Amino acid sequence: MTTESFAGAIGGPGGQDVVTGPGGKDRILFHGYGADRSRRVLYVADLGFADGRPVVRGSKVLHEAELARVHRATVRDARKASGGRAVGYIDHPDSFVEFRVFAASSGPHTLTVRYGNGSLDASGAPAAATHTLAVNGAAAGAVDYPYTGWDEWKSREVPVDLRAGWNTVRLSKGEHHTELDAVEVA
Repeated sequence: MTTESFAGAIGGPGGQDVVTGPGGKDRILFHGYGADRSRRVLYVADLGFADGRPVVRGSKVLHEAELARVHRATVRDARKASGGRAVGYIDHPDSFVEFRVFAASSGPHTLTVRYGNGSLDASGAPAAATHTLAVNGAAAGAVDYPYTGWDEWKSREVPVDLRAGWNTVRLSKGEHHTELDAVEVA
């Protein structure tokens, strides 16, 4: 847990302790600075364990696209991408990148997609692009990507409903072309 993993909403998280809460669910108690940076306060968050590693609800976990399940697309070197690689050529109707993500508890979460979109429309002008989104095999809408240019990485946030434990998040070919660097789940 870091200030960055909480997107700055909690500063300097630390001093944690794990307890068993109502219903036998693990919780983590920790202190940090909230909006009022003059004092530290106590926070409580749902806690789960993914392959033996702790996952705290609200603290972002990064999942690299090149380590996800890639179907009819290409992992390529991308100097400015997180980890130096990205997935491109998600160009076919059956192309997809599927992430295995863990949620400490069920309910609404935020999926942040780091992308690069260099698509051009028929006239050669910059164009927005999309991927279709599926969560645990069910359609969950689309992710819209404004134009960035190739190898210029930006982020889009979309709400997703996850179940407690392991989930699959699939981004598939949509309109035009977008490359994927990573996703974060919070």
